[in-house]
Amino acid sequence: FVRSHFDGNMALSRVDGRLTQVHLNRGRYRARVVGANCIFLMCGAVFVSVFLLIACSMQPKVGDEGFTLMGAGYSLFTIILYNLLKVVAMLLTEAENHKHEEPFESSLLTKRWLLIVVVQCWALGHLLFLRPWLWPCAYGDSDVRTHLGIDHCPLNDHACCDVDLTRAGQIVLSFAEVRSEAVVRHTRQFVAGWLVSKI
Repeated sequence: FVRSHFDGNMALSRVDGRLTQVHLNRGRYRARVVGANCIFLMCGAVFVSVFLLIACSMQPKVGDEGFTLMGAGYSLFTIILYNLLKVVAMLLTEAENHKHEEPFESSLLTKRWLLIVVVQCWALGHLLFLRPWLWPCAYGDSDVRTHLGIDHCPLNDHACCDVDLTRAGQIVLSFAEVRSEAVVRHTRQFVAGWLVSKI
């Protein structure tokens, strides 16, 4: 069946000879599909770029543990953002001007799936990879930092805080381990807040 929103010319069907709607031009249809998907990808690139800029400009506090509340807040933010981007995906899929429901639904589902992956995984990627890479020294409580002698280190200087406390030739305390444990703990707190807010 032809979609009700399909915009085409009336012509005789090559299959059964009945009068039906057809694309004005197959090349123009393909160009619309490619163009709409390029716009969609550019919107996604803008979204990621804006969040990268925000992430790079916000310097974290040392010993910050408010990740459960942050997860709950991000959950609300993702609902708003996803619904906004879902409208954009629907408008762009309509602009592709698919004749039948099946390619229309496939295109729309692909866009929605990409939105879910990008929007939902962004925060986890930020906590697990981007934040430790941008500010490797922004972890550990004041006692640990004092014992390791890294209180003076800038938060973005990896070489400064990459130290170990040794006793009798054995590593007693390693800042790399402190950072790894903090990253995992922060991510768990974030996910817990995120999930609880969805109940």
